[in-house]
Amino acid sequence: MIKILIFMMLLVSSTYAENNKEPLFKVITEVSGNDLKVKALAVNQRKINNKARLERAEPTYITSFIASVDGKVVYEVFVAPSVSKNPLFKFKIKDGTKNKLLNFKLINNKNQRENQTFKINKLDRKSFPISNIKIDHIDDESKMIKVFEKSSLEEVIKYLYGTTESILGDINLDIMNDNIINGKFIIYFKSSIDFESIGVFTDNSSRAAIAYFKVPKNEIIDYAIGVDHKWNECHIKVPIIIVGKSRDGKLHKAIKEVNYIGCSTEETLK
Repeated sequence: MIKILIFMMLLVSSTYAENNKEPLFKVITEVSGNDLKVKALAVNQRKINNKARLERAEPTYITSFIASVDGKVVYEVFVAPSVSKNPLFKFKIKDGTKNKLLNFKLINNKNQRENQTFKINKLDRKSFPISNIKIDHIDDESKMIKVFEKSSLEEVIKYLYGTTESILGDINLDIMNDNIINGKFIIYFKSSIDFESIGVFTDNSSRAAIAYFKVPKNEIIDYAIGVDHKWNECHIKVPIIIVGKSRDGKLHKAIKEVNYIGCSTEETLK
């Protein structure tokens, strides 16, 4: 039985190599009841980051990521450049076990869209691409680009929601480590509130917005996102702030303070 499994895995690997289906993401899925947990690491973006650094070229970074199942959008997020340095996305799909194909779209700052479909493999939790990476050009998401150019926390929240008045909501917010060294960390949050959008922000930084999620109706809010963010000062307490707009028009928020340590003056974001 083991020999058969090994042969099948080698056969699958050989088939993908022959078809040159390089992965846009490394995808790990896990069944949770009737739902499907998805972790997606943008391995292709990491290659792009490394190549630009070696060639001292203009950086290409992710501006948005969309996941869909059978043509239905289940996850959509717009992100600051800091996310491209640690491009990890985690989410949960309702009734995901009934579906076997995931489509991912990455859009970058050069208005290019990378598109690839993956097949969920429940046996070893790894999902393999079943199509080549397709690249095309799209219209500029100008409003969202402006969001990530603003340094004032109050200004960016008002720009997105029209007001800064919010209430402490039922949002479970956590950070992978309370001590952020050199800016790299993972933000986890979940909520049962019926949100239509959720923003992730910080303060004392040249960019206040980290990510902005459009929440598809009736989907589960159980998210995590990787970030490599720099603040204006070192060895300080910094806030990670979630502000979400529920479908009844109310703003809800959650705040967690963490220690930003281990940076140098040269590392702060200009």
